[in-house]
Amino acid sequence: MDQTKSTLLAPPEYRPNSRHGLARRIATFLDHEATHRPRVMIEYRDLARRVLGLQSRPARYSKLTLAVRDEMYRARDLLVEVFHRELVTNGTGARATIDADEQFDLRLGNDLLNVARRVAQYGRAARRIRELGVTDEGKLKHLRHAEQFALDTAKPLRLLVSTYYDIIDPRPGSRAADAPPVLDS
Repeated sequence: MDQTKSTLLAPPEYRPNSRHGLARRIATFLDHEATHRPRVMIEYRDLARRVLGLQSRPARYSKLTLAVRDEMYRARDLLVEVFHRELVTNGTGARATIDADEQFDLRLGNDLLNVARRVAQYGRAARRIRELGVTDEGKLKHLRHAEQFALDTAKPLRLLVSTYYDIIDPRPGSRAADAPPVLDS
């Protein structure tokens, strides 16, 4: 056998399936990389080269690189549905999560913070519109309910955010400043 040890132990080379669409190729490649090179960010132009089967890396802002970057939202859905992984991006590249713990740390926290911010924003907007002087009684009733909903959910959401941060970063007071604002009554 004339192969070197490094060649024998190297992960299998990814080969794009030309019958699959671009999003499926991206999702498959990111799944492959998460298995063989966990937590390694892949630049969009390297991603384009691999999923399109190119010989060299396209330019950073080439049409091919931008097409791959723009297709990420579809690849995210496929990663979740088919491979049970989440997409992690940083503006210049992407990778797939490697396990449920990483998904908890990255995805669940972002979703929780988005919900908390949106509920607080909804309550503030309802209060602002009500204070402008809405005259329709049905609209006024809805605005009052919206404000009360935001107030009622603020405390449980803050508790969830706090326990989430305690789990991912157990140092005392390490993330208290990141908690979403509470709607003033």
